Amino acid sequence: MARYCLDCGEPAEVGDRFCYYCGEALPEGDEHADSTEQDRYCLDCGEPAERDDRFCYYCGEALPESG
Repeated sequence: MARYCLDCGEPAEVGDRFCYYCGEALPEGDEHADSTEQDRYCLDCGEPAERDDRFCYYCGEALPESG
């Protein structure tokens, strides 16, 4: 499952505790979470997205197809 910093939207590796790009603390517990559509984030701004969203509610960026 891909992880992204919720502050800057940059990708994070499994096991990272802080964002490599901005230093923001990353949420705990994502390493063992199931890969569900609920865990979608905008690749542009990092904000969470619902399973049926086609565009980011926060920045308007098109979201990748889920599945």
